[in-house]
Amino acid sequence: MVEKKEISNLTIHDFDDNQIWTWDEDDNSGIMPLENQGKLPDDYNALFIRSQFTLNDKTKIVGVINVRMSDHQVYLIAFPIQQHGNLLNLPLQPIFHDELQLQKTKLSNILQKPVQDIFPLVFDTIFTFSDGSPLKGRITA
Repeated sequence: MVEKKEISNLTIHDFDDNQIWTWDEDDNSGIMPLENQGKLPDDYNALFIRSQFTLNDKTKIVGVINVRMSDHQVYLIAFPIQQHGNLLNLPLQPIFHDELQLQKTKLSNILQKPVQDIFPLVFDTIFTFSDGSPLKGRITA
């Protein structure tokens, strides 16, 4: 199993073997992989999960969603932005509205698509919550 990593060093390639990551409770800036399970464990505050994004123009991209386990809300999405797999984070909480708008512009430039061809997008994963509901949805951003 892969050792923990600093959150700033996480890439899309880390999700090839380990599709679920979570915060390391002993290190606020570190994350660690979890064993792949069909149902997501409830005993973590938040999970980073590999996801398939279908953009508004129907383009498919593998990315990452961050889900808060207490209420099953996706609070951040991340897109790979370089060959090395570095991630561009788009925070979805209302308090980060200005940052989200800036990141959407960056994403639009990287993908060479207008924002309306990206959003709204659909995300889909192979995982379900402990109550059996699937981890999938739509992000309007």
